[in-house]
Amino acid sequence: MTPRNIAVFGGAHIDRRGRISGSTAPGASNPGTWFEEAGGGGFNAARNLSRLGHCVTMIGPRGGDAAGDIVAAAAEAAGVIDRPFIFLDRKTPSYTAILENDGNLVIALADMDLYALFTPRRLQQRATREIATASELVLMDANLPPETLASLLGSAGTDKRLRAGIAVSPAKVVRYRECLAGLDFLFMNEAEARALTGAEPATAEEWPLLLRSAGLSG
Repeated sequence: MTPRNIAVFGGAHIDRRGRISGSTAPGASNPGTWFEEAGGGGFNAARNLSRLGHCVTMIGPRGGDAAGDIVAAAAEAAGVIDRPFIFLDRKTPSYTAILENDGNLVIALADMDLYALFTPRRLQQRATREIATASELVLMDANLPPETLASLLGSAGTDKRLRAGIAVSPAKVVRYRECLAGLDFLFMNEAEARALTGAEPATAEEWPLLLRSAGLSG
């Protein structure tokens, strides 16, 4: 495998998961265990690509707090070049989930407002432009605002760099709708494909045509 220079734009935050030890008792205190680690669609992809031997730079907004330090340490441990936009007076985004003993989701809370501050203007900073220009692949996730995704795809589309997106969730994949033609790849599951197309195909074989009709190239 030939190593590539990859620029990843998107989510790098804290994932917290609590698992209830026994039967779930709604409205009451439940014994259980707690787990916390760095996560996010973009960050997880960056970490895995780095471990595969690629040169990966991660760019995304982060708060000036202890959670941000955890993300930075995880990036360093994975060999990811970390280039965040740090907002000292803000909290690092987080995703907190409570799971039943069998792993089913009880409830989750996504504190992701900081990602809205990653506007297209941030992409015009010299250091960010240089990172994107040096990359062979621009990978983004749908934690970013729609206008930022469109701007990333517009700038990447002026050369031969590959452009790929991560859907993140059915609620967020629709942020790609106005710029689908700029993507070479979009990584998503069936629920996200349904949200993007509004379709309910009878067989999996129908998906390629439905996705092309929605605007995806290829």
